[in-house]
Amino acid sequence: MDHNETFKPLPFDFDYSNRLYCEWIRDDKKGFRFVFSGKGERQWLQVSFAYPLAYRRIDEGDFLRTLGVLPTDPAGCYYSVYEVFNSEFLRWYSEEAYGIPESWNVRHFIFLSADDCIEVLSVDPPLYTQIDPESYT
Repeated sequence: MDHNETFKPLPFDFDYSNRLYCEWIRDDKKGFRFVFSGKGERQWLQVSFAYPLAYRRIDEGDFLRTLGVLPTDPAGCYYSVYEVFNSEFLRWYSEEAYGIPESWNVRHFIFLSADDCIEVLSVDPPLYTQIDPESYT
């Protein structure tokens, strides 16, 4: 990880009483999406990207180096969503693709749950949709 990376917490308007949990992750013809729930919550939040450039998932227990530099709220808790600037992941992607046009304005997002850290590179911001968990059983 580059020490010049900066992390900005982003607003996350999902009312959950406890920690977030990742219920599932899917990448298919409908796009890349994952679902968060709060423990015992009756609503799930789907986070989706129509055309992500790249994504990766890592167990939060193995995300220690990045967690050590992420800003926290006044109580010392992590935020649920961050945007990364001067991103090492984006630099890696650009090198693999032999460069990407500046006009694409690619953004790097990090999503944190109790057990998972999901990173996404995308031109478009995430789309948030509350869904009924009964429809996915």
